Amino acid sequence: EFLAGLLGPTHDNPKLAAAVELAWELHEPACVPFLGEVLSTSEDDALKRRCLEALRNIPTPEAAVQVAGVVAEGGNLPLKRLALDVLAYNLGGAWKELGEHEATIQRGLSLGLQTPELTAAAIHAIGRGRRASFTPALNSIAENEGLEAEHRVAAVRALGELKAARALRTLTELVD
Repeated sequence: EFLAGLLGPTHDNPKLAAAVELAWELHEPACVPFLGEVLSTSEDDALKRRCLEALRNIPTPEAAVQVAGVVAEGGNLPLKRLALDVLAYNLGGAWKELGEHEATIQRGLSLGLQTPELTAAAIHAIGRGRRASFTPALNSIAENEGLEAEHRVAAVRALGELKAARALRTLTELVD
């Protein structure tokens, strides 16, 4: 609220950029609502990238939800790819336990899988985040000879990271 109060009603201005920088420096959970508002209202992609970078350093499920929202909402592919990279960075660590927010994260990852330009980044986030619920989807990608090799290789790597019984079976079948 303090950061938002400094800005007044306008969104794309130097004060906003300074407030985002301050949020990045603070790494405080209290900054998440402000960063989320900037992500949803600003037209400035550089500012949105900085918000994603700031959220990357905030170890709360609410920060993960804001990042996943970038993948789920309309917008440009580079921002969505960055959001998936941020998820990959944190899902296996600071954002490992998401509780009630898990469904939101899964929806963002699913949408990433369904977008060809984001598939590899989504697969990477799934593997790094050890999201075993995606094992069937990864199995399907790994086994589908009609898909791009990049996606199939990424799926195999992610299956290896998951270490789920079905994932190991698929890996063994692919090698044989």
